[in-house]
Amino acid sequence: MYAIDAAEGSEDWFVTVRGPLHTAPAVAGWTIYLGTDANELLALDAADGSELFRLDTRGDVQSSPAVTNGSVYVGSDDGYVYAIDAEAGELRWQYETRADVRSSPAVTDDAVYVGSNDGHLYALDPDDRTLLWRHQVGDDVVGSPAVVDGAVAVVDVSGRLTVVEAAESE
Repeated sequence: MYAIDAAEGSEDWFVTVRGPLHTAPAVAGWTIYLGTDANELLALDAADGSELFRLDTRGDVQSSPAVTNGSVYVGSDDGYVYAIDAEAGELRWQYETRADVRSSPAVTDDAVYVGSNDGHLYALDPDDRTLLWRHQVGDDVVGSPAVVDGAVAVVDVSGRLTVVEAAESE
């Protein structure tokens, strides 16, 4: 991973990580969060690339992290969605979907929305992982949900768009 000076175009620093990177990093304050195919979520100091913490999962992390309200939310190929303390790196909770979670979470004050390769869109309570609802989409969901005007939209791998009300329950 490289940090490039935006004004000069020169390299500020680089870090070698274990495993390939398939996702976009998330940046909050002076911290960069990224998932790797070495079954981990990394937090790096944006100033110099030093490692702040590492959370190991049991599967590749091909979900881009979402950072809000002091938590990092990310999915893993181990079938779990994780909530991690953004500063301390401690696991707050994990929720099992029973299939790869490559979808990047969309987070509001009320819910964490994420798709799974089990063909469902999930709404989880951001504080305690309680399942608020899940909706059968059809095929694997690897794309990221979008939330707007009380609706959640997601596309599955077959290209079908599904839109549900954010307050839906099953």
